[in-house]
Amino acid sequence: MTLRRLVLQTAFAALTLLLTACDGLAGDPVIVSTLTPLPPQSLFPPAAPDIANGARLYAANCTACHGISGAGDGESVLSGAIQNPGIFNVAATADDQTPRAWFSTITEGRMENLMPPWGAILDAQERWDVALFTYTLHYDSVEAGRALVESSSALSSDWQRLNPTLSDSALMAETSDSALRALLAQESPAFAALGAAEQTAVAQYARTLTLRRADAIGQTIAPPITTPEVVGAPGTITGRVANGTAGGTVPADTQVTLHFINADLTTERLFLAPISADGSFVFSDVPFEDGANYFASVPYQERVFASTPAQATAATTTLHLPITIYESTDDVSVIRIVGTVLQVSPSATGDGLEFLQVIRFRNTSDRLFSTNLSVGASGFVSLVVELPPGAAVLGMQGQERYVVLQEQYTVIDTLPVLPDDEHLVQIVYFVPYDSGGAIIEQPFNYALDGAVRVLLRSGSGLTLQSAQLAPLGPQMIGSNAFESFGATLTLNPRAALRFDLNGALRLPAAVVPANNVVLLLVTFTALVVLALMIFIVLRQRTLRRVPTPAVVQDKDKLIDTLVRQIAALDEQHDKGEINHDLYQQRRAALKARLAELMEKPE
Repeated sequence: MTLRRLVLQTAFAALTLLLTACDGLAGDPVIVSTLTPLPPQSLFPPAAPDIANGARLYAANCTACHGISGAGDGESVLSGAIQNPGIFNVAATADDQTPRAWFSTITEGRMENLMPPWGAILDAQERWDVALFTYTLHYDSVEAGRALVESSSALSSDWQRLNPTLSDSALMAETSDSALRALLAQESPAFAALGAAEQTAVAQYARTLTLRRADAIGQTIAPPITTPEVVGAPGTITGRVANGTAGGTVPADTQVTLHFINADLTTERLFLAPISADGSFVFSDVPFEDGANYFASVPYQERVFASTPAQATAATTTLHLPITIYESTDDVSVIRIVGTVLQVSPSATGDGLEFLQVIRFRNTSDRLFSTNLSVGASGFVSLVVELPPGAAVLGMQGQERYVVLQEQYTVIDTLPVLPDDEHLVQIVYFVPYDSGGAIIEQPFNYALDGAVRVLLRSGSGLTLQSAQLAPLGPQMIGSNAFESFGATLTLNPRAALRFDLNGALRLPAAVVPANNVVLLLVTFTALVVLALMIFIVLRQRTLRRVPTPAVVQDKDKLIDTLVRQIAALDEQHDKGEINHDLYQQRRAALKARLAELMEKPE
């Protein structure tokens, strides 16, 4: 496998409308286009990451930029085509990042640095393999750490006690190296007494407990074998710049930039051309290379609008790259929620519920929707999604476009919404649950007019009551059975979707691996989600349209539920059943919601 297969996806992703002010690029125009959805991420490894396989994948796909040793000195960097690649052979790069964040970067890419997204090319296991290979590439003290543990009776005793925690792949995926050292220092007096170098060695050894073939850490990588590019005769690229907003115009002095990225991502060339009176443009004598990608872009109102990329072969003689620009708006009334699906399953530990929620938005105007509200280096606020009280975000599809405000259980999407665009937000989150049940109350900041579906995992012991949703019977998704509830709802902005979940929680028999529930949630592709949405809409046409009821806030019941959830969380923490940082995060969210309710007048 080579980068040749990735360039089209890379160029497309590089044009995504992220409104992100990257470091050193604040104030530069942001790029506008449409992103082809990648398969949703596996938040935790399907199996223990295989370091040797990660080394093989790294050698085949990553050395052109990151270099043989991970020093960021590959051919593409030395040629000047790529700048600021990740450097993996120093501890500082990974120390404060979690392996899951590392995995997300590999999955989604770093468009601003021309790093391709690998989510559509490598499967989840392969991405985890290469993620942990590169994450541990700087490790040089694993064997020294093993020797320290085995030679110290006090450390060995602590190790045996902590082994279930250190062997938990889900926990370790969410734990950075610095957090791992802090965890060991907190839980092991013998570890806390070690010097800094010894602590690093022991922590490196601890990381290997959730890895396969860890002896491959730090192995020498063989340089990849490259093949010459096939170049055809020069050709012509044409296009036209049009304004898709009624009454909008294209400035007469608009300059079009043609981007040419060769198949191995080692060269990018830029060509400039003016537009004619009708907005058309022509690039002549363009070199067409087999597997190379081409797209055109224009700046407009502090944004850069781009064409859909096109891939060439050596036989290509012409390409057509039209560009549509738009005026912008921050009027939230143009945004509609046209459907949402919530899939609910027990967490693998039985301490709560894991939700996969997909919300489908539509921009009903002919303008680009975003706001001028800055969220720092992450860009500008586009959509604001509130989650149920106490929810703790586990991950999102397209991680880098989101900002999570955990204490406000809110997710900000910085990706602007194109006119009449299919805009999906996919979030995986955790909600605490105990024998007293849980009230799920989710306010929407935008008008909702469409199908709502809640899917409960069959065999989970959960029951659902709601004045808004009707039981729709069993439904199979793949090989997994669910009890479905739904309706076609019309909700005004700030109205809430509300339902109660009750029942003694149990893990369905089919869910055997510790992380299987999360994996089930995140393996829905965007196409499956869209197909499910279509199914919902078609089925709801046969049902009575459910009027929007007044949502009665059972304040006392909600307060009681939150108090019990906090108590259950405290008990888990006291028993050592939950990571300390995650405990603090969830507890803070629950307490914030409780304080809000207690301060709210009747």
